[in-house]
Amino acid sequence: MTLRQDGNVEANEQSEPEATERGFGTGLRAQLRKRLHPEGEEPQQPAPAEEPDPQYVSYDFEQPATVELNGANPEVEDLRAQLEAAQKREISLRAAFAEQVEAYERKLGEEHEVAHEQTKLDERSARLSSTESQIRERERRMAQRSRKRSQQPSLLPPSSRRSSRHATPS
Repeated sequence: MTLRQDGNVEANEQSEPEATERGFGTGLRAQLRKRLHPEGEEPQQPAPAEEPDPQYVSYDFEQPATVELNGANPEVEDLRAQLEAAQKREISLRAAFAEQVEAYERKLGEEHEVAHEQTKLDERSARLSSTESQIRERERRMAQRSRKRSQQPSLLPPSSRRSSRHATPS
């Protein structure tokens, strides 16, 4: 029972079909139902599908090969021989691989040493080139000085030039 604003008590709210839902989107579900099923019939729920009875399948397995504990089984002996051959190949391959790794490391070591020596030689070459250019520049300046001295008239007479060179300061 609900109490209405006018004071009347209403026994069942569902007596008013439009007023069952209140708030935002009121009546949208009912409108959708009417559009999907215009004849007024309710959608029928599909009946649950019955699961089929499980079928039993019989599997026929081959019997395992008989193993002779005291005797020799040819399959086992063949597999053992293959395993031994594979182990021997593995040992020889590991040895060959170790040799290759060692040779590679030696080669890398030699290449490193060669590169180091090359760097040293390049540095020496650069210093030598620098020294050569300094010597050439010094020779050029000395040649210019000697040309200037030979072109300048001498202020001292030739006899005094000789004595001034050998003269001792007083």
